[in-house]
Amino acid sequence: MEKRNLKKKIYRKAIVKIPAPDYYVLYNGTEEAPDRQEMHLSDAFMTPSSGYEWTAKLININADRNKDLLDACETLKGYSKLVEYMRQNIEEGLSEGVSMKEVV
Repeated sequence: MEKRNLKKKIYRKAIVKIPAPDYYVLYNGTEEAPDRQEMHLSDAFMTPSSGYEWTAKLININADRNKDLLDACETLKGYSKLVEYMRQNIEEGLSEGVSMKEVV
């Protein structure tokens, strides 16, 4: 596409429709968390403010959670298992460096 035509498409008065964004937080922490949860940015506001909101979808990716999702994505499942094995090794007294060499 020519530069001139591109500028015409970008700088115009009509609204250019875009897909609505989805924001996800992949949780693999050690504290208890639900499989899925909606989190709202406004919950962190010091004083309530109307007119602005952002919703994040938290997904717990620890190895024992959301089995359907982990089974559908081998990369995510592998990462989840790696973290699980790392934590087990560290609990057994291995350092992080030694644990990483063991699990990889």
